[in-house]
Amino acid sequence: MLRPGPNALGRTLPKMDELDTAAVARLFADRSRLAMLDLLHDRGEHPLTALAREAGVGLSTVAEHLERLERAGLVVSRREGRHRLVRLAGAEVAGAYEALAGLHARSGAREWFGRFGVELSALPPSRRPLLRVCMDWTERREHLAGSLGATICSTVLDEGWVVRLPGSRALRVTPLGEAKLRELGWHLQERAAA
Repeated sequence: MLRPGPNALGRTLPKMDELDTAAVARLFADRSRLAMLDLLHDRGEHPLTALAREAGVGLSTVAEHLERLERAGLVVSRREGRHRLVRLAGAEVAGAYEALAGLHARSGAREWFGRFGVELSALPPSRRPLLRVCMDWTERREHLAGSLGATICSTVLDEGWVVRLPGSRALRVTPLGEAKLRELGWHLQERAAA
């Protein structure tokens, strides 16, 4: 929510009648910028090289995009030695990004998540983001996080698609889960023992 007065960075946000909403929306409409914002959404700082890799563009293109994003107050950057580190400008930007991601999920993925038994419109309001990718540092693999990721996990556990391994956070896919995932077009690969 935009509110008058200084934000967490000491910047004063404009009043609604002073906002050029279309100009801000255009910044979210570019796939390269959206990929960069998605990476920055984890609230960490990232160097330009990571943003370029995520967006699939060159460093000069990233610099151009960041100039626009900084001018609009969506990101802030700082120098650390030879590196330029970038992060989202604040919770308002993260909230706008999450709202747009939620609209996209509602328009394109309602049926897909429904096949998992997850009704998007039934998700309870939460302080956690709707959906984000999180790194499991034990397994060194990414997984879904946020309220949607937690709901999917609860649903597949409740439906018996997976079971928890005793004394561990790990899950094992059951024969029922394998069959259901095959119906959804997913084919599991055996993991080599470490």
